Amino acid sequence: MQQWKFGKALRRLSPMIMTRSMLQQWRLVINFLPEPDKAVSEMARVVKGGGSVSTYIWDMAGGGFTMEPIREALNQMGIPSPMPGAEITKIKNLRGAWERAGLNDVNTRRIDISLAFEDFDDFRDSNMGISNSVSNIVRKLSVADVEKLKALLRKTLPTNRQGQISYGTHVNAVKGFA
Repeated sequence: MQQWKFGKALRRLSPMIMTRSMLQQWRLVINFLPEPDKAVSEMARVVKGGGSVSTYIWDMAGGGFTMEPIREALNQMGIPSPMPGAEITKIKNLRGAWERAGLNDVNTRRIDISLAFEDFDDFRDSNMGISNSVSNIVRKLSVADVEKLKALLRKTLPTNRQGQISYGTHVNAVKGFA
């Protein structure tokens, strides 16, 4: 339901916010749109000739989402944690959407990112302080399941001797020209 409302709101706003320009860029949003191809086509339509259209997005289908350790732990517990619009986040699908929109010189790139947390509490607070499909699942768990999840995460998260947690993630980026 949230996904649809967000997409409808963007479509209503797009005639007002998307005037002809040299640059059209959406960050971390394309997977929430119900029809990403139409969104890319609209961005291509409003950009001036020679202008660029680009985006980047967590690679949710390829394990690049910042909350991937939580998703993996939930899956190990038998609790599904689907990601909205994960298919469009694949680099080949981003390229395809840009090419179908008629953009030229389409380039894609994976950007690796290192995440670091002071300790488990910092990891938990950073990930649970936002509302998304994964944190919403965790919030609905029973107290017992939350404790199981914490124990599993404490066991599996890459933690150094000082208790700091760090792991890699990545986004996929795409850019094309009108």
